[in-house]
Parts: sequence; C-alpha cells; structure tokens
Amino acid sequence: MALEINQETIARVYEPRLRLFLSADLAGSSSLKWQLNRAPRPLNQPPTVLAGEQQPQAFQSLRPWFEVIMQFYYEMATSLKGNWANAKGVLHHVELGPDPFIWKTLGDELVFVKTITDPRQVPVALSVFQTALIEFRDIQNDQRLEMARLGIHLQARGAAWLAGFPVTNSEVILKHTQDLKDLDAAASWSFQNTVALTDWYSGENIDGDSQPPTGLIRDFIGPSIDTGFRLAAFSTPREIVISPEVAWWIAESERCYRTDKKLTFPELYFGGTRKLTGVLDGVPYPIYWLDAMKDEPLANAENAVTGRKSVDMRNVGDHIKAFVERYKALHLPFLNGAEHIFGEKPDWVDAKIQEMISAFERDHREYEQMQRFRANSGV
Repeated sequence: MALEINQETIARVYEPRLRLFLSADLAGSSSLKWQLNRAPRPLNQPPTVLAGEQQPQAFQSLRPWFEVIMQFYYEMATSLKGNWANAKGVLHHVELGPDPFIWKTLGDELVFVKTITDPRQVPVALSVFQTALIEFRDIQNDQRLEMARLGIHLQARGAAWLAGFPVTNSEVILKHTQDLKDLDAAASWSFQNTVALTDWYSGENIDGDSQPPTGLIRDFIGPSIDTGFRLAAFSTPREIVISPEVAWWIAESERCYRTDKKLTFPELYFGGTRKLTGVLDGVPYPIYWLDAMKDEPLANAENAVTGRKSVDMRNVGDHIKAFVERYKALHLPFLNGAEHIFGEKPDWVDAKIQEMISAFERDHREYEQMQRFRANSGV
C-alpha cells in the first residue's frame, strides 16, 4: 500500500522553529514526601491549629504533600495563563503567537513550552513566567505558618532555555495505542518519525500547536533540552536560571526594541560559570538569572550589603557571542525570517535541512519499492 506524503506538509515538518522552555518546580518536595509518609497523621488526630486561626482546606488532607503539589500545578498554570492574557491585552501591536502550554510534568516539575514567532515574545514570556513565580510565592507566604507547623518547607524555583528545531533538536511523535514501529520492520526510525510528524502537522494543526491530532503524543529531545534541564538544577527560589542563549536574546531585544515603552525587559544577573555534566566536555558554562524576589525588602537589603547589581545589557550580548565563538559546538539562536539580528541564520542550517529532506525522500523511495516487491511476490 502506497504511503501518501504531502510535500507541503514535509516542508512544514522541516521548517526551522524556535521554542522557549519554562521549567518550574518545588525545591525540597522529595524529602517532604518521604518525611510525611513515614509519620502520617492518625485518622482521629486533627492537625494542630492555633486559637483563632482557620485551618486551610488544602492542609486538612492525610497527604498534605499531595495537596501542596497539586496547588503548585494549578496556581502556576493559572497564573501563567492569566498573565499571558494580560500581556495580550496590553501589547496589541505585538503578535504574541501561540500561547505557552504545558509540555510535561516530571514529578514535582512543571515544564511549559512556547513556540516563538516574533522576537519580542521571548522577553514577554519571561516576564510573564517571572510574575507567575512571584505570585505563587505570595500564595505560599500567606500559608507559611500552617505549612511550617506541618513540616512543609517548599519554595518554587524556575529556569528557562531556548531550543532550535529540527537540526539541533528534534520533535518525536509517539502513539497512544499502536506499536512505535508499525510502518515496516525495515523502515528507519528517522523515516517513521517524519511520517508521524506529517500526521502531526496536518489538518487544523499546521502550526504544530493549535489542535494536536487525537492519539498522538509529541516529545522534544536534543542537546538543548538536556542542557536546559542541567541548568535548571542550579536555580534557587530567588534565581530563575536562564540559558546563555536566552540571556543573549533578552539583551539584544532590549537593544532593538528599547523605544517601545510598552515592552518590559527583565533585569539580568550574572552568576558566574558552572560545569554541566555531559555538556561541552565540562567547559564552565555561563549562568545568568532573573530575580524572582525583586520586590522583596529582604532581597533588596541583601543586594545593598553585597553590592549585587544587575548587569549592563550592552555587555551581555558581547559576552555570549564571545563564548559561542570560543566553543564552535554552539551557535546563537535564530528565528527564521525575523527582523534585526534575530533572523541571522548560520550558513550551514539550510544545507543540513536539505540533507535531512533528501534522506527522507530516499527512505521513502526505498519503502515504496519494498512495498511493491512484497505486493508482487505475495509476501
């Protein structure tokens, strides 16, 4: 049976795309679950409440850790959605593109992804994410006395990174019910995944995000994804760690769009360099971060004592560019067809994409030949 492949859909599958990943998790949640599971509250023993205080409904459960984590999931997702809607209401002149959506949950970690279609979407999405983390911390502060009484000491933290597709990183399409390798035992994994991607980028889902086909699951894999999760490990309740590519993008956005008074650009701080396991053979990696406690008096007092200041945006771009030029395994992110410096695509990208398309077309011909041979031979 012939496999119909729409060339227009193939072009969409291999179109260069840029995505922003936003990771939020609860620091200390693993130890909390073990601690509370070892000594659960007896059914006939109510939680301790001081006179005149109201016990929050969320903590009346026999599994308070579950209530806290579910509250985190709900409040973060709701806050991000609400603040994104607010940004749309203010920035009428900016095409904000597809909304950020939940990619996956990893235990107590919630990862959002935003497909970037305009350079200004990166600083907007980061500001929205920063606000969502601050709002969740405010909720925690309102409940901190009761949480402390129950032995719950959790704080949200965040991280963000950019990833380019389909050359450096890949989309993977899995199926809910069918076997992964259901086209043909001889077909390559790359060929089968591309065929599945043509299903994903078809019909009402031509942008890949609007209306995913029923029965398919999309995942993202690649070195940028791995590096992002490595960086996230260095985040703290105060420091929203961002990848060097994100820092460069914010700095260049501020330079290119500073006259737009409706846009805000998060202040950046430099946290030195760290070695990331499995990344650049252990070369120290630059750590930039956004302040999730920028409005707290204690954080501001600490800044005054330590002399900590946000970096000059004019220096960030030069720093990241020098780092990328030093280690040729990296490249600055780009947005296909974008204005200013953001649309500057490395020379090798188009050639690599054409190689990938040619390889798929070759695999497709071989697949069709095998199907005809089997049909003619009765196999």
